[in-house]
Amino acid sequence: MDQSKKTLTQAEIDAMLSKGPQAQAATPKAASTSSPGAIAQEPRKIAEPTQLVHKEAQIKPVTSIEDESLSATVADLAQRVAQIELDIGRLGQLERALADWDSASEPNAQQLRSLAKKLQNLITEVEGIVESLLATPAYGARRNFRCNHCGSQRTVAAVLRCTQCGKDSLWGWWPQK
Repeated sequence: MDQSKKTLTQAEIDAMLSKGPQAQAATPKAASTSSPGAIAQEPRKIAEPTQLVHKEAQIKPVTSIEDESLSATVADLAQRVAQIELDIGRLGQLERALADWDSASEPNAQQLRSLAKKLQNLITEVEGIVESLLATPAYGARRNFRCNHCGSQRTVAAVLRCTQCGKDSLWGWWPQK
């Protein structure tokens, strides 16, 4: 293989850029062209920088103070996104539980029929009470009474007789003093 067409790795390029002209001399091509008796040397291995990894996303290695701050910000954002995803999952569970609770708390058709029957019985009973009340002689007396002698309204009393002793008493509404 021709050395002039060799593809360099990123590590080799980084080494060449960081070392300047000395790194070029360390490459096999540079060694073979620098002097006829020189021995070609393997490029020096450079340790890979430590990489921060968050689940699926890989963050670039820290190379400066700005990158470190940026990496910390990205890591913080990745953590927040992960927490939001957990919260969204919990929210979905709560929505399903609420929907189940709402459907369980709704009355079924049988319960509705039972309540409708009870309501109809109450309506019938109240109608009977009102009918009986309308048949009493004193019904509406306070609202409708007007004295023919003095013209007073809403001050009326009825004579009630005790059935035990036979004594009469007045029962009604008296004028305010």
